[in-house]
Amino acid sequence: MESYEITRQADKDIEEIFRYTLKEYGKKQAVKYLSALKSLFIKLCKTPEIGRLRDELREGLRSITNDQHIIFYSINENKILIVRVLHGNRDLPKHWP
Repeated sequence: MESYEITRQADKDIEEIFRYTLKEYGKKQAVKYLSALKSLFIKLCKTPEIGRLRDELREGLRSITNDQHIIFYSINENKILIVRVLHGNRDLPKHWP
């Protein structure tokens, strides 16, 4: 894979994570966490199959964890599509119509 793309919903998820981390832990930690997410997205481009297949939520969907969050993504022809970034405590099936 050459690159990754973030859906609008995943972008909103990441913004929410940033705001929460900023409020609770400060700017340094918020920036550090977002940097870790970006590093994971790049890693997915290099080894896209490392995530767990999540067909029970949506066919072709995969997930991988990063700290307290689960990154949901799909593998397309030439890129990784980051679909959602959700806290592991959320009711996951309710986020997949």
